Amino acid sequence: SVLLVLDRITDPHNEAAAHRCAEALGVQHVWTVAPPLQPVKKRPKRDTKSVAKGADGWLTLQRFDNVASCVSALRVEGWYIWCAADGEGAVELGSDRPPDLTPAKVAVVIGREADGVDAAFLAAATQKVYFPLRGFTSSLNLSVATALVLSRVFDWYPHFVGDLDESELRDLREEWRPRIAPTTAARAQLGGWLDAPERIPLDDSDAAAAGVSCGSWAPRRIQEAERAAASGS
Repeated sequence: SVLLVLDRITDPHNEAAAHRCAEALGVQHVWTVAPPLQPVKKRPKRDTKSVAKGADGWLTLQRFDNVASCVSALRVEGWYIWCAADGEGAVELGSDRPPDLTPAKVAVVIGREADGVDAAFLAAATQKVYFPLRGFTSSLNLSVATALVLSRVFDWYPHFVGDLDESELRDLREEWRPRIAPTTAARAQLGGWLDAPERIPLDDSDAAAAGVSCGSWAPRRIQEAERAAASGS
């Protein structure tokens, strides 16, 4: 019941990070309105794969050439349109009284870095929502704002969590299966696991008892320096 719409995001790394946030929080569908053309020399050089960490591969992505076509598609499918924006009529995402949305499905629109959500989205919006900032900083990174807004939506409406249509869920599982298990041996192993899932350790003590380690993402030289310091060498 939650769809993320990214409105003309100009930095590919911000878009990739927003995809990662959406996938981590359980949002399956992400729609993107294409950004205006940028000079090649201004495009970031760093690979976005290092930002997304593979999240794009598990999302259902749809791209639109302009805002009008995206708004039209949202209306056809009956989405409530929530724009991340402040101003008159905007509801604070810290409020204990969320808008009545039972039953409904919500498209959360996150605007581009420079000037926020497009006027056409604002005109079509059912609701404007904003996340309060308490410090002197006047804005958040786009992906951070995306994560906070989506997280608060799920806090407000916990029945949205995991409510993907059962038929779509089955289709996604079939689509993902060859990517998860590309070989015959892996497919057999996956089938056995699906029949009898292992218990995944939930905390450090469980992980230690099971001999499971998630490893470290720290650079090797830092890991080696930490081990040397711990051993006193």
